[in-house]
Amino acid sequence: MAIDIEKIQGEFIERLPLRARWLLADIPWDWDFSRARDLLRPLATHEFVGWVVPVEWRQLYVFGEQDFAKGGGASPLVGIHIETGRVYNIDIERDDKKSVYLLNSSASQFVEVFFLFDQVLGQRLVSPVGLTDRVRKADQEAFNRSEWRETCHEIERPLNSG
Repeated sequence: MAIDIEKIQGEFIERLPLRARWLLADIPWDWDFSRARDLLRPLATHEFVGWVVPVEWRQLYVFGEQDFAKGGGASPLVGIHIETGRVYNIDIERDDKKSVYLLNSSASQFVEVFFLFDQVLGQRLVSPVGLTDRVRKADQEAFNRSEWRETCHEIERPLNSG
């Protein structure tokens, strides 16, 4: 059963910023959700010129983009699976040959976790201490398989080594 993409798009438009900048170890990590303002549609193969795009990726509807290190690092797209509602990063250039990787179990959990990170890395209003626990609590279903888990560990690692 497909998700209600119009309802989810409305949530993205209402709750996510158009753009956000985070700093991870003083390296910029930019988010752009302007795609969420347009009609959400399946991932287009023309977005990956020179790459073979698997057919199953057509079930991913892109609503955001990331840019890590001002183009010097990863630049994944962010999409929602039309059948399951899970949110994924799509990075065809990723070295570990796993180009699609889980972020959250649903759009609502993505928004909630995005703002947990934004408070720490963007607005710098909240200490990173305990971020892993807060993110795990926000999306218990996906946390252990989520890319966010690795990001939590990277953020908290310097805190635990001192």
